[in-house]
Amino acid sequence: MIQDNQTNKVYLAKGLSYYMPLSMLIVENLKCHGIDFAWLPRTENDNYIWARDYMPIQLEKDLFLQYQYNPDYLKRYRGWIPPYKAICKDLELNCITTDIVMDGGNVIQCGNKVIMTDKIFKENPGRHWSMNWRIFSLPNWSSFPGTAMKSSAIQTVWCNGSKGTAF
Repeated sequence: MIQDNQTNKVYLAKGLSYYMPLSMLIVENLKCHGIDFAWLPRTENDNYIWARDYMPIQLEKDLFLQYQYNPDYLKRYRGWIPPYKAICKDLELNCITTDIVMDGGNVIQCGNKVIMTDKIFKENPGRHWSMNWRIFSLPNWSSFPGTAMKSSAIQTVWCNGSKGTAF
Protein backbone atom coordinates (compact mmCIF):
# COMPACT_ATOMS: atom_id res chain seq x y z
CA MET A 1 0.00 0.00 0.00
CA ILE A 2 1.34 3.44 -0.95
CA GLN A 3 1.69 5.86 1.95
CA ASP A 4 0.80 9.54 1.53
CA ASN A 5 4.47 10.52 1.81
CA GLN A 6 5.36 8.12 -1.04
CA THR A 7 3.10 9.74 -3.64
CA ASN A 8 4.48 11.99 -6.37
CA LYS A 9 1.57 14.39 -6.75
CA VAL A 10 -1.21 15.98 -4.73
CA TYR A 11 -4.61 16.49 -6.34
CA LEU A 12 -6.87 19.23 -5.03
CA ALA A 13 -10.55 19.82 -5.71
CA LYS A 14 -11.23 23.05 -7.58
CA GLY A 15 -14.11 23.68 -5.17
CA LEU A 16 -11.47 24.41 -2.55
CA SER A 17 -10.66 27.64 -4.41
CA TYR A 18 -13.98 29.11 -3.18
CA TYR A 19 -12.32 29.24 0.22
CA MET A 20 -9.53 31.53 -0.92
CA PRO A 21 -7.42 31.99 2.23
CA LEU A 22 -7.29 28.25 2.89
CA SER A 23 -6.78 27.40 -0.77
CA MET A 24 -3.94 29.90 -1.13
CA LEU A 25 -2.25 28.66 2.05
CA ILE A 26 -2.32 25.04 0.86
CA VAL A 27 -1.02 25.92 -2.61
CA GLU A 28 1.74 28.17 -1.20
CA ASN A 29 2.89 25.41 1.14
CA LEU A 30 2.93 22.81 -1.62
CA LYS A 31 5.00 25.12 -3.84
CA CYS A 32 7.32 26.06 -0.98
CA HIS A 33 8.13 22.40 -0.38
CA GLY A 34 8.45 21.54 -4.07
CA ILE A 35 5.42 19.25 -4.06
CA ASP A 36 3.79 18.78 -7.45
CA PHE A 37 0.03 19.37 -7.45
CA ALA A 38 -2.88 19.62 -9.88
CA TRP A 39 -6.57 20.51 -9.79
CA LEU A 40 -9.02 17.65 -10.23
CA PRO A 41 -11.36 17.79 -13.23
CA ARG A 42 -15.12 18.05 -12.65
CA THR A 43 -14.70 19.56 -9.16
CA GLU A 44 -15.62 23.19 -9.84
CA ASN A 45 -18.67 23.04 -7.54
CA ASP A 46 -18.06 24.80 -4.23
CA ASN A 47 -19.37 21.68 -2.42
CA TYR A 48 -16.59 19.48 -3.79
CA ILE A 49 -13.90 20.46 -1.33
CA TRP A 50 -12.22 17.47 0.31
CA ALA A 51 -10.94 15.16 -2.43
CA ARG A 52 -9.60 12.72 0.17
CA ASP A 53 -13.18 11.78 1.02
CA TYR A 54 -14.15 10.58 -2.46
CA MET A 55 -10.96 9.82 -4.38
CA PRO A 56 -9.62 6.23 -4.46
CA ILE A 57 -6.95 4.85 -2.17
CA GLN A 58 -3.60 4.22 -3.84
CA LEU A 59 -2.57 0.60 -3.35
CA GLU A 60 0.44 0.40 -5.66
CA LYS A 61 2.23 2.72 -8.08
CA ASP A 62 -0.45 2.32 -10.75
CA LEU A 63 -3.31 0.66 -8.87
CA PHE A 64 -6.11 2.27 -6.85
CA LEU A 65 -9.09 1.06 -4.81
CA GLN A 66 -12.35 2.82 -5.67
CA TYR A 67 -14.98 2.47 -2.95
CA GLN A 68 -18.55 3.74 -2.95
CA TYR A 69 -18.69 7.30 -1.67
CA ASN A 70 -22.21 7.60 -0.34
CA PRO A 71 -21.84 8.77 3.26
CA ASP A 72 -24.85 8.92 5.54
CA TYR A 73 -24.17 12.58 6.36
CA LEU A 74 -24.80 13.52 2.70
CA LYS A 75 -28.02 11.53 2.19
CA ARG A 76 -30.00 14.78 2.01
CA TYR A 77 -27.30 16.61 0.05
CA ARG A 78 -26.77 14.56 -3.13
CA GLY A 79 -25.40 17.66 -4.90
CA TRP A 80 -22.38 17.48 -2.61
CA ILE A 81 -21.26 14.14 -4.03
CA PRO A 82 -18.99 14.74 -7.03
CA PRO A 83 -18.85 12.48 -10.09
CA TYR A 84 -15.88 10.67 -8.58
CA LYS A 85 -16.01 7.69 -10.93
CA ALA A 86 -15.87 10.03 -13.96
CA ILE A 87 -12.99 11.92 -12.33
CA CYS A 88 -11.04 8.66 -12.02
CA LYS A 89 -11.69 7.90 -15.70
CA ASP A 90 -10.57 11.41 -16.69
CA LEU A 91 -7.32 10.85 -14.78
CA GLU A 92 -6.98 7.39 -16.38
CA LEU A 93 -6.55 5.75 -12.99
CA ASN A 94 -6.37 1.98 -12.93
CA CYS A 95 -8.99 1.21 -10.27
CA ILE A 96 -10.31 -1.95 -8.79
CA THR A 97 -13.74 -1.34 -7.34
CA THR A 98 -15.54 -2.49 -4.24
CA ASP A 99 -19.15 -2.10 -3.20
CA ILE A 100 -18.08 -1.10 0.31
CA VAL A 101 -19.49 2.30 1.27
CA MET A 102 -16.94 4.48 3.01
CA ASP A 103 -15.41 7.91 3.26
CA GLY A 104 -11.70 8.15 2.44
CA GLY A 105 -11.30 10.69 5.24
CA ASN A 106 -11.93 7.82 7.65
CA VAL A 107 -8.97 5.78 6.39
CA ILE A 108 -5.35 6.15 7.47
CA GLN A 109 -2.67 3.99 5.86
CA CYS A 110 -0.09 2.48 8.18
CA GLY A 111 2.33 0.26 6.29
CA ASN A 112 0.31 -2.67 4.96
CA LYS A 113 -2.56 -1.97 7.35
CA VAL A 114 -5.19 0.73 7.73
CA ILE A 115 -6.80 2.51 10.64
CA MET A 116 -10.49 3.19 10.13
CA THR A 117 -13.30 4.57 12.20
CA ASP A 118 -16.18 2.30 13.12
CA LYS A 119 -18.25 4.19 10.55
CA ILE A 120 -17.37 1.44 8.07
CA PHE A 121 -19.70 -0.90 10.01
CA LYS A 122 -22.49 1.67 10.27
CA GLU A 123 -22.46 2.45 6.55
CA ASN A 124 -22.43 -1.23 5.53
CA PRO A 125 -25.09 -2.85 7.74
CA GLY A 126 -25.62 -6.58 7.40
CA ARG A 127 -22.30 -7.06 5.60
CA HIS A 128 -20.30 -10.14 6.56
CA TRP A 129 -16.70 -9.07 7.17
CA SER A 130 -14.19 -11.82 6.45
CA MET A 131 -11.18 -9.72 7.40
CA ASN A 132 -9.25 -10.07 10.63
CA TRP A 133 -10.35 -6.93 12.48
CA ARG A 134 -8.53 -5.73 15.52
CA ILE A 135 -10.75 -3.24 17.31
CA PHE A 136 -9.42 -0.78 19.84
CA SER A 137 -11.42 1.20 22.32
CA LEU A 138 -10.40 4.82 21.88
CA PRO A 139 -10.90 7.44 24.59
CA ASN A 140 -14.29 9.07 24.95
CA TRP A 141 -13.69 12.10 22.73
CA SER A 142 -16.55 14.02 24.32
CA SER A 143 -14.38 14.30 27.45
CA PHE A 144 -12.01 16.57 25.52
CA PRO A 145 -13.46 20.09 25.23
CA GLY A 146 -14.16 21.26 21.69
CA THR A 147 -13.64 17.89 20.04
CA ALA A 148 -16.00 16.21 17.67
CA MET A 149 -13.62 13.51 16.48
CA LYS A 150 -15.13 11.67 13.55
CA SER A 151 -12.01 11.37 11.41
CA SER A 152 -9.45 8.64 11.89
CA ALA A 153 -6.81 11.12 10.70
CA ILE A 154 -7.46 13.41 13.62
CA GLN A 155 -7.78 10.52 16.04
CA THR A 156 -4.50 9.03 14.84
CA VAL A 157 -2.65 12.31 15.16
CA TRP A 158 -3.96 12.68 18.69
CA CYS A 159 -3.29 9.05 19.66
CA ASN A 160 0.30 8.92 18.51
CA GLY A 161 1.07 12.21 20.23
CA SER A 162 2.69 13.87 17.23
CA LYS A 163 1.75 17.16 15.68
CA GLY A 164 0.27 17.04 12.22
CA THR A 165 -2.37 18.38 9.93
CA ALA A 166 -5.28 16.31 8.75
CA PHE A 167 -7.41 17.52 5.87
